Amino acid sequence: MSMDWVREELDLIAQSGLIRKRKALHRPNSGTLNYRGIDIIDFGSNDYLGLGKHPRIIAAACSAIKKYGAGSSASPLVTGYFHLHKSLEKALSNWTSTEDAIVFPSGFQANHGILSALVKPKDHIFCDELNHASLIDGCRQSRAKITNYRHNDLDCLESRILRSTDNRGRKWIVTDSVFSMDGDICKLDSLAELAKRHNAFIILDEAHATGVLGPTGKGLSEEFAINNPDWQNLILKIGTFSKALASQGGFACGNKQIIQLIKNKARSYMFSTSLNPGSAGAALEAIRILKSEPEIRIGLNKVILTFLKKIPAPFRVSPDHRTPIIPLILKDAKLTMRASRKLLDLGYLVPGIRPPSVPYGTSRLRISLKNGLTEKVLNNFNQALAETISDL
Repeated sequence: MSMDWVREELDLIAQSGLIRKRKALHRPNSGTLNYRGIDIIDFGSNDYLGLGKHPRIIAAACSAIKKYGAGSSASPLVTGYFHLHKSLEKALSNWTSTEDAIVFPSGFQANHGILSALVKPKDHIFCDELNHASLIDGCRQSRAKITNYRHNDLDCLESRILRSTDNRGRKWIVTDSVFSMDGDICKLDSLAELAKRHNAFIILDEAHATGVLGPTGKGLSEEFAINNPDWQNLILKIGTFSKALASQGGFACGNKQIIQLIKNKARSYMFSTSLNPGSAGAALEAIRILKSEPEIRIGLNKVILTFLKKIPAPFRVSPDHRTPIIPLILKDAKLTMRASRKLLDLGYLVPGIRPPSVPYGTSRLRISLKNGLTEKVLNNFNQALAETISDL
């Protein structure tokens, strides 16, 4: 069979400035990467709390591997569910003050499995247009009717709910709490009121909020739960260990019966080898650290505030911005990648984000801040940003 079609497709991607190439990196510590023998400062990963090389987390992962082995060897419904997984799920439900929890091998699998398990083809999903790809794909997998609404526009959402005439099934509102490419936050209080009015259920992906938002880092749902003790009857919380919690794997927390249903219907849970012991042990220790060392989150908030005070023109970020994800929109994909390469030459890894990760015309540098970045590093980085933009 001729492979000309493959080359043609790759050429089209390259001509659009959208070809992807990986960088093989070393990671000396949580804030530094080594690329081609040169140390560079990491402004790209989602290790928001700087726990990626925490000695307690590494020790916990090693201990779990020694006790249970390097892999789980089977799905959780066969022989792949260990006491370690049970302990992690219990720790999650206790930490988030929810009735029950379930752990998946990845956040992507969690979103796929949960949506296809809970949502039926006769149901209607209302999906924020800037949701993560895993949520969008999970919605499609459910085979329900899907209606997108303008990003964070609750008037648009309500209008589209009201225009829906098919009342055979349930209504589901699916949204990120922190949007991964813009770093902004969904309007959960207002969203919940809207959901109550229209008898809808919310699936809330807390991937980028876990460890970052909430009085003790439990996510945006923690802020909502303070005045809404029955929130589990309205919201299912999904999250991941792979960002602020410095491990790997996905999870869901909420109503006990919903979690039980997921265990029995989510194909990505039933037919996947369960989370490997090293990741489970690391995630369990990360939760313990987050509970016992609140200064880590305080440090991250200080980094965010310090950076935002000196962000160079022409970029502007809302004064209310409070997440470590800072998008600098350059619009053009090729220009964005040129800026990313220039920053790399200056010693900073800042990924350029292009379609299909973001809509066409919104290519950007996605800055990811971390606890532990000093004021000196942030000042130097802002100067490098200003220099890079002036040279474009």
